[in-house]
Amino acid sequence: MFRNFICVAVILFINGISKAQSASDTLSGTILHPATVYYQTLGEQSPLYNAREYVDYASTIQVGHAFYNTNEFVKGTIHFDGMSFENVMILYDIIKDKVILQHFNKVFRIDLPVNKIQEFSMLDHRFIRILPDSNQTIQEGFYDKLYQGKTLLFAKRRKKIREERTGTDIINVVDESIIFYIQKQGIYYPVKNMGSLLNVLSGKREQIRQYLKKNGVKFRKEPEKAVLMAVEHYDRLSN
Repeated sequence: MFRNFICVAVILFINGISKAQSASDTLSGTILHPATVYYQTLGEQSPLYNAREYVDYASTIQVGHAFYNTNEFVKGTIHFDGMSFENVMILYDIIKDKVILQHFNKVFRIDLPVNKIQEFSMLDHRFIRILPDSNQTIQEGFYDKLYQGKTLLFAKRRKKIREERTGTDIINVVDESIIFYIQKQGIYYPVKNMGSLLNVLSGKREQIRQYLKKNGVKFRKEPEKAVLMAVEHYDRLSN
């Protein structure tokens, strides 16, 4: 009952802010997004925190970690259950393909239900939740959207734990890999090497090969840079 009362009060508060923004924004030059007000006002009662506790397995990993780029919480934005929440402290567990939040009281971590997350952004990267296509070329999960033009480019970042023997001991090591997906006319094409990249962009195959060679970029050494440059150049050539 008390929580329902708070929610109603916040909604009324947000409506008041939304109506007042047209006048105040002209004076201040800033916009306070209603969802951000909702998140900040409800605090611990926010729907973001209505999830189960995240079970960490870091103590079982001796080399590497499960997360994207860093194992420290960073500020991000989450589109969750139709609402946008900004400046949320998050981690992306690549092994489990899950978004982890720091709870409001900072005592424990929260495992957000993936089916309610449309997308999230962190460290200047935007991750989109994609559902399987009709050909089962792409699987459900979060994909790093690297480029959007006439052609789209996504990266599926993967990590897995591997056992490694060192003398008489066995340690757990995290291995990382990446698969790229190019979307052309609504169809996804996997890219794992230079050959498959040129096959997908076959209409401009030789121009792209020469472009990468001219810029000294090799897929084997810099796959992410090579794919991104190739797709961008492909779109320029296609216009």
